Amino acid sequence: MPTTYPCTFTVPPGTTGGKLSGGFANGARPALQIGDGIAVSVSFTAGDSTAPTGPMQGIFVFTAAADAASNQATPSPFLFASQNYCCASSILAVGTTQGTNLVFNFAAFMYGGQLPGSYELTFIAINNYGTGQYQWSEDPEFETGN
Repeated sequence: MPTTYPCTFTVPPGTTGGKLSGGFANGARPALQIGDGIAVSVSFTAGDSTAPTGPMQGIFVFTAAADAASNQATPSPFLFASQNYCCASSILAVGTTQGTNLVFNFAAFMYGGQLPGSYELTFIAINNYGTGQYQWSEDPEFETGN
């Protein structure tokens, strides 16, 4: 049965850019199999003045991990419908209140298989709405199999 691995980030309260905290559960490096996915979410604490007042932009950049095998030929484990590699993508997410937090859930990336390797996701969260333009980022790693 396919699994969607949550990649959950929190914006440190009151920061106007910098590093996100969090990533994959327990700092794990998940190993995606055919049909598995990665779903990114970004959370702001209630009342954080740096939280977007409109949609949040997420920039997803997929590259080979620093420790990838020297013969790894694929730059990304994800493909567009045209069968070209998806190395970068921009997605908008609308925030929803979950408990006392404002959370932005981005559409998941699904792994179709046949591109085994070690990869890194550089994720950039961009707030283009509100009191200023702020950016936060983090770069967790993951594996893929067949």
